[in-house]
Amino acid sequence: QLEIKTSNLIILCLYRSPTGHFNQFLKGLDATLKYLYNPKSEFLICGDINIDYLSDSNRKKQMNSLLTTYNLIHTVNFATRIQNDSSTSIDNIFVDVTRFSSSSTSPIINGLSDHDAQFLVMDNLAVAGNFIHQKQRIRKINSESIKQFQLLLKRESWERVYKENDTNNKYNLFLSSFLNIFEATFPIKYKNVRELKNDWITQGIKISCKHKRISYVNSRNSNNPNIRASYDKYCKIL
Repeated sequence: QLEIKTSNLIILCLYRSPTGHFNQFLKGLDATLKYLYNPKSEFLICGDINIDYLSDSNRKKQMNSLLTTYNLIHTVNFATRIQNDSSTSIDNIFVDVTRFSSSSTSPIINGLSDHDAQFLVMDNLAVAGNFIHQKQRIRKINSESIKQFQLLLKRESWERVYKENDTNNKYNLFLSSFLNIFEATFPIKYKNVRELKNDWITQGIKISCKHKRISYVNSRNSNNPNIRASYDKYCKIL
């Protein structure tokens, strides 16, 4: 669930097995949407549903009939699984187009699976909260601050602790004094969180990934065993 300024965006990820019971899948999806629905929430459904949206079928009509009751429309109109002479669109993303009318979906060929990824862009999506100025809580603990901490502990008068007869009260008095010294010596400070760079992803790795994607596209569109062997070799090293 993603909180946006006007409502909550509930993101559901689905997988339906090709051999799964279709009517049971629809009933389960309907029950889930009914359970999660409220006027202040929006739905976004994505996943591998194994319903080809490039061709008309009874299952496609049933799926659309259910989702339109929640104002959800499919956004993927391109092939997501291409193998030799077969092209199907069995992965999809469903959004409320009346709410997110400017959304667009495009394919990403990454070579990690026999399915292409889908990339959804949603404009004018104002996420609640401020994620720009993130800060991290730290305590400065080093040899000098530890020595100072030890010195303050030695100078502390533990007379109240020694005079207290009740064990619980004695412990609470000790802990209170100890924590006061600890907080004074090692105060919490805040620092801006810097974006971590993936320095291990070198330019050579980026170029190799690009060549691997090209090899993947060539292999899935060809029956040539040499092309397939070249791609398999790439997969073993990257």
